[in-house]
Amino acid sequence: MNTNQPLLQSLTNLILIVVILGLGVQPSIGAEIDTDRYFAFPRATLVTESNGAKVTTELSRNFAIPTSPQSEPKFSSGHKFENSVTVQHEFLRKTEYGDVYLVVVVRPGSPDNPIPVLFRGTEQVVIATKDLTVRILPGVPPKK
Repeated sequence: MNTNQPLLQSLTNLILIVVILGLGVQPSIGAEIDTDRYFAFPRATLVTESNGAKVTTELSRNFAIPTSPQSEPKFSSGHKFENSVTVQHEFLRKTEYGDVYLVVVVRPGSPDNPIPVLFRGTEQVVIATKDLTVRILPGVPPKK
């Protein structure tokens, strides 16, 4: 087993995100796109909780319409909590194994923490600390 595989995959994902971020896109306003084309799991939802606050984001609904030479929409968003913890996410690509995301946790006075995620359609905890929990669910959770 190659123990460098996770490191190599993480570096590959980071390089890909830098390339994607450098391409031009414009925000969508009321636009609709066929998310099934881009996502293996188009109803996937990011649930982020910090210090009693909870944010739920349907990952395929936050996108920017492509501009030349970018041919695909950019799916990304983020949220800053009152305790100054910021969680950003970006959809990278649909693969035969599932959807690949980059989730970045930003804390004041600390280096950014990018976390590559392969989402396979079942609930997945991305990070769980004393002041932050980030999960990806296969669909939108029911309202309570």
